[in-house]
Amino acid sequence: MRTVRVILLLLGLLLCVGQVSSQTTPAKKKRRAVERYDTGSFFGVSVDAGVSGLGYSIAGGSTAPMPALGLNFDYIYFFTSSWGLGTGARLSYYGQNAHLAQPLVWTGLSDYEGHSFDHIIEPNDWRERQNMYMLEVPLAVHYKYKPFQSGWFATLAVRLGVPLATTYTHYRGGLTNKAYYPLWDVEMHDLPDRFETVEYKRQHDRCAGLIPVSVLTSVEIGGLWQLTKRVDLRLSAFVDVSVNNMLAARQVDKPRLGFAGEGNQAYDYMPRYTGLIGTDMIAAVRPWTVGVKAGVSIYSGLTEQQKKKKVKEFLRTYDQYIERDTILVRDTIVLQKTDTVFLATSAPAITDTVLLQKTDTVMLQKTDTVYVTKIREVMVSLDSLLSEAVIWFDFDDTEPKLEPADILDKVAQMLIGHPGLKVHVNGHACDIGTDAYNLTLAMRRAQAVASRLRAKGVKNEQLDIRSFGSDAPYRYNKEHQRAKDRRVEIIPFY
Repeated sequence: MRTVRVILLLLGLLLCVGQVSSQTTPAKKKRRAVERYDTGSFFGVSVDAGVSGLGYSIAGGSTAPMPALGLNFDYIYFFTSSWGLGTGARLSYYGQNAHLAQPLVWTGLSDYEGHSFDHIIEPNDWRERQNMYMLEVPLAVHYKYKPFQSGWFATLAVRLGVPLATTYTHYRGGLTNKAYYPLWDVEMHDLPDRFETVEYKRQHDRCAGLIPVSVLTSVEIGGLWQLTKRVDLRLSAFVDVSVNNMLAARQVDKPRLGFAGEGNQAYDYMPRYTGLIGTDMIAAVRPWTVGVKAGVSIYSGLTEQQKKKKVKEFLRTYDQYIERDTILVRDTIVLQKTDTVFLATSAPAITDTVLLQKTDTVMLQKTDTVYVTKIREVMVSLDSLLSEAVIWFDFDDTEPKLEPADILDKVAQMLIGHPGLKVHVNGHACDIGTDAYNLTLAMRRAQAVASRLRAKGVKNEQLDIRSFGSDAPYRYNKEHQRAKDRRVEIIPFY
């Protein structure tokens, strides 16, 4: 508990420093906001230190945590300025001290002649250390709040851990094995070739019996301080806890605590000792760590200033891009209000249109193809095409007479290729008949032309159908004749 309190105190200090450092003047805020970065790929390296345990307790003794160390390599992709997903690798060290202080007795055992006896182990300040080295691969959700040059972050992760090595070290004291035979009321301390009493001294050996993969959870929270445009300093506190039991064998299937020595290998109740983990005294192993972490986070993309520089370079050569059918852009572009951008790897005919304001920015991936067109130029081109064509109708008729015959094909092709472009489809009629009838007739003519455009693939939202009766003169030469009043005009707009 004392360690946890110290960690929480350090965490509180980190957050306070982050809040104080973020209190900048308005002028500095404006300058620093340009230099910060929010989204994209981040690579990190850090070291951590704290205390750890293996999560087991023993009867007739005590346990104590040990120092813990870790080396972390992280990759995080922030989809927004606050939220991201990450993975990486961690090399970690866990450990726990154990102290056997009370005699251990197993009754009702049988020797190789079938005689019943009690097995007694008398510890003489026996102390050992369990050590575990693990490779962990995390899947983490990251949150950060970094408005300017400082902030804070939090991480919630699930780790898959693979034990690389597990050892134990006996570093103090000894253990003496004895046998008590109730039948004769005799305690045997040393009986060669029958029951041998062995006192063990300092030794080091590998442990066994752990599952190949463990699952751990991790919670981390700390502060961020920007060192350069690309590098952040990260200081944090964290807690790691194993979710599952790492012992491969069930407790009932493991051998009883024993110490086999030369001359008594025939006694199956005294297997070779490889640490407490391998005995029936340990029911579960769940490693945990509480500590602090220090490292750096490196941004691999462009800072805001570099993005603006790229934009300026792009705008200086903007005209030459317009003349091409497609361009491949790997960074950030800023487009004018009247431009249309298609983000796709296929033809513009089946893509959506992204309409941008003057200050909007489009973030592109390396594989995105950008189709850039000037809508105003397209409108002028379409209007020029329509000025040389007519869509006439016979008296009281709704079947269009097209000159040239492929005029609607050309209009449809331009509308399909530029989904941001729209047209007014205006129907007209001559002055013969009532106004109400002529308005209805003009609407039917406009709908007939619009239906043909839709059949050729034009989207309905690109067509604005209107009826004008006989009120408006011919658009291109302002003439007002009955023959030219029986028409449909197509007028592009944005």
